[in-house]
Amino acid sequence: MTASADVTTWLVAQIARELHLDPGRIDVRKPVAVLGLDSLTVATLTADLEDQFGCSLPGTLLRHDVTIEQLSRIVADGAPAAASASARALQPSAPPPAAPPAAVPRGAYDNWTAAQRVALGLARAMTRTVARVDVEHAARLPSDGAVVIVINHLHILDALWAFAVLPRRVVFLVAHEFRNRPVVGQLLRLGHSIFVERGAGDVDAARRAVEALRAGAAIGIAPEGKLSATGGLMRGHPGFARIAADAGAPVVPLAFSGQERLWRYWGRVRRVPIRVRFGAAIPPPPRQTTAKALEEYSDRVMRALAAELPPEYRGVYRDPE
Repeated sequence: MTASADVTTWLVAQIARELHLDPGRIDVRKPVAVLGLDSLTVATLTADLEDQFGCSLPGTLLRHDVTIEQLSRIVADGAPAAASASARALQPSAPPPAAPPAAVPRGAYDNWTAAQRVALGLARAMTRTVARVDVEHAARLPSDGAVVIVINHLHILDALWAFAVLPRRVVFLVAHEFRNRPVVGQLLRLGHSIFVERGAGDVDAARRAVEALRAGAAIGIAPEGKLSATGGLMRGHPGFARIAADAGAPVVPLAFSGQERLWRYWGRVRRVPIRVRFGAAIPPPPRQTTAKALEEYSDRVMRALAAELPPEYRGVYRDPE
């Protein structure tokens, strides 16, 4: 049986690595969900925890107020049934899990619907009105089949720019708060975007992304998790790597730069120049892998993304390995 202290040590080390903190600063009495982890990272942490200690955890466990100490005791119970029972004890009012949905049919994401073609036309018209977009190496994006597109995040309208320039239908993973934003939210909903509860360990969103990929979709993700305050790349979270591994999908870096200057150019009644570069496809990590391997893979992809950006946009990936 695993000792609770061993699980705590492992959890603290993983969380400290993700947050770039000294492990001594992680308070094990705080709920995991409020520590500041990216939502897909929390989902990855759940899967890695199950793999590391051979337990079975409810997919929604880390969305609730379970602390690192409590989670360690659940895992240390050993048997999957005991872990589930402990989790239920912590969440007595939690609803029963929903039945798994039917698999998405192959080819379901191949073509745009009529409403989506209208939205695509609007997005492209808006982009032509406000920007001059220079695109290179679009042929590096596979024309069909599963692929994860990793995008840097500079501007609140990044999904709009990507929507307008990508040569095939793409399903975006975006923060839930954008669902009801004027114009952008409508375009995202028409595109059947997958909305992610930020910081909540949204296992369901990750599952839906994997199902879409297995049906042959292209999925767009911003691994930084939030807008860059400096314009430079921030450390990427490895949630996308877990999704790529589970679906066996290659990853294509997509680098945007210049759009953060939109209002400066609009103030002079000029279109903002936006530079778009596609990177070469990177094969997915193996399905059976470790948290460390996923982090290394994430770092490799982020460095490939940085290589497609002008030097002043490379941020934490400015220096070579």
